[in-house]
Amino acid sequence: MYFEKNNSGFTLLEILLASAITVTLTTFAVIGTTVLLDYKIHESVRSKLAFEALQLLNEIEKDWENKYVALGNLLIDEPSTPLQFQREDPRTHYPSLTFFIHTSEGPKVIYYGIGSLTSLPLAIRKDATHAVGLFRFILERDVSSDILAPFLSFDATSSLSLLNLMEMHITQNIRLANLRSPNVVFLELCLIKKQTENPWLLEYLNVDAQDIEIKHGQWTLGTTYPKDIAFVEVSIGVLEKALHHTYFALPSMSDRKSFLARNGFRLSRLLRWRI
Repeated sequence: MYFEKNNSGFTLLEILLASAITVTLTTFAVIGTTVLLDYKIHESVRSKLAFEALQLLNEIEKDWENKYVALGNLLIDEPSTPLQFQREDPRTHYPSLTFFIHTSEGPKVIYYGIGSLTSLPLAIRKDATHAVGLFRFILERDVSSDILAPFLSFDATSSLSLLNLMEMHITQNIRLANLRSPNVVFLELCLIKKQTENPWLLEYLNVDAQDIEIKHGQWTLGTTYPKDIAFVEVSIGVLEKALHHTYFALPSMSDRKSFLARNGFRLSRLLRWRI
């Protein structure tokens, strides 16, 4: 038995093989194009997220450089202006960073915190479940003065907390005017000092992002009081709102960091600590 050639000079088997090869190549081409387009879209999104993180760090650094620090400082154990990083702010259950800045009216409290977007317009949250964003509040002069006063007094008690004093002043009614980014899911602050043996090398004091406070002239990190702080490192993590639910459903912070590295963007910056 043999295959007859058709009028074009090809056997039926050759035509079937050519068709199969064509279908296979076409399938691979479509898949390859789809993968390439998805990759380009993903990288385009990551580029936008990276730029957003950069702009946010620029804003925080600008405020940080304008921070209000009393002449009494960590070196001479006098009360100084409080600063606080909360890994899980009781008001929002997300991280927050609070410190004081100079203004023409005097020192004011500035608060960067992650909060829920559910109370914002649909155009902002786009019906994303469990979506959060970064908010920024600056409290009025009178309120800021009331919060600051106990920390500049030698009569201040060791139990006084910046968080407790601000509890009544940061509103739970999140407003669009306070929204800095609808994509931020991660905010972290780490303390850094120069190594004693080699001052060219840096030592991270809280790699697990413990709560941090300056209280009555001292850094507090858990039950320790670190000295000679050279830098603080601020980290921002941004992720598309549609992925927020998946991110926060992960069981551990290490899982979240891995997910953020694959699907979003994380950027850090060293800020100098100085008197």
